Amino acid sequence: MQLLKKGLRILVCGPSNISVDNIVERLAPFKVPMVRLGHPARLLPSVLHHSLDVITKTSDAAGLVQDIRNEMDQKQASISKTRNGRERRVIYDELKDLRKDYRVRERACVDDLIRSSKVVLATLHGSGGGMLRQAQFDVVIIDEAAQALEAQCWVALLAAKKAVLAGDHLQLPPTIKSSNSRSKSAKKEETEASDADGSATLETTLFDRLLALHGSSIKRMLTTQYRMHELIMRYPSEELYESRLIAGEHVKARLLSELPGVTETDDTREPLIFFDTVGGDFPEKAEDGDIKKSRSIAESKSNEMEAALVVRHVQTLVAAGLKPDDIAVITPYNAQLSILSQALKGRYPGIELGSVDGFQGREKEVVIFSLVRSNDQNDVGFLAERRRLNGELLISRVRADGVI
Repeated sequence: MQLLKKGLRILVCGPSNISVDNIVERLAPFKVPMVRLGHPARLLPSVLHHSLDVITKTSDAAGLVQDIRNEMDQKQASISKTRNGRERRVIYDELKDLRKDYRVRERACVDDLIRSSKVVLATLHGSGGGMLRQAQFDVVIIDEAAQALEAQCWVALLAAKKAVLAGDHLQLPPTIKSSNSRSKSAKKEETEASDADGSATLETTLFDRLLALHGSSIKRMLTTQYRMHELIMRYPSEELYESRLIAGEHVKARLLSELPGVTETDDTREPLIFFDTVGGDFPEKAEDGDIKKSRSIAESKSNEMEAALVVRHVQTLVAAGLKPDDIAVITPYNAQLSILSQALKGRYPGIELGSVDGFQGREKEVVIFSLVRSNDQNDVGFLAERRRLNGELLISRVRADGVI
């Protein structure tokens, strides 16, 4: 908003559709002239009316484009009624000219909409599309920059004179799928070689690179958070942020029981709840690689008893007056997400279910976190990674929270 007050034109990007949609939702109440680029099928329903596809169909300029579209439809319909070959060729020539005119007017309509928008929002990949090829901005803001590949960031950086990177290098790192196929020794050799010659791997983000080059003087830490109860915030603050995090006044002591229509119970008067599933009754299960399952599920892990506990807790919260729309259930494993979706989505259509990475940046009144892992070897797999653990703790940046 400060940049807008200065009359600057801004390109806002993120590594995923959800990260960009979150910003659109927060800008919408301020009536900012903005346009969201991207396929409507991949956008949240709440931001569709800001998408380029919808705006081009409802704007004044869209009327001229639609007139040509209607004329093209009429010409197309007349072909089947015309038996004379010469007349058909004339109609085909007219259709060819109309299509050319249609593309020109549609392009002009899109260019006008983008040019008149003070804020243009797109994924990092989307910012390199043809619609923005000639566009220039005063500032590009990259959200979740610590979770984006450096190569992605450069796509957007070329469109502006100044860049602002927003993110947390102590939270979720970029998802590098190719690294899973390398052996541990190969990973170690690659890391050692990288350290020796100063080169970077895909896991090195632009955020990391700039901090290494210029030190902490180029960053500013936002110490006040406005989403979660101070009890939820305390552990990551003490362990990773030198106890510098502060909870905003209106959230630091806020409980579920204070929400309209919610009764006070053991589950709504506490901001943070843990269910200990240690023991033989909650064993994790490695999927068997069934070819009928998607690869992401076949190579994943699940915990059916823990999923049942999640379902029961959701039922308890809804019975206490919580709306399903105010509840999110997240988990690190796709196999567990599949089980939870089957058990909850049909019964509570409004509930939000997702992976930890997919939920990044979202917020709900309640977040139930299903950890899944429970085994005799005390092995938690990739959840042991420091940044991922912190990301999973802070991803539930909500006003009140239930955690399993």
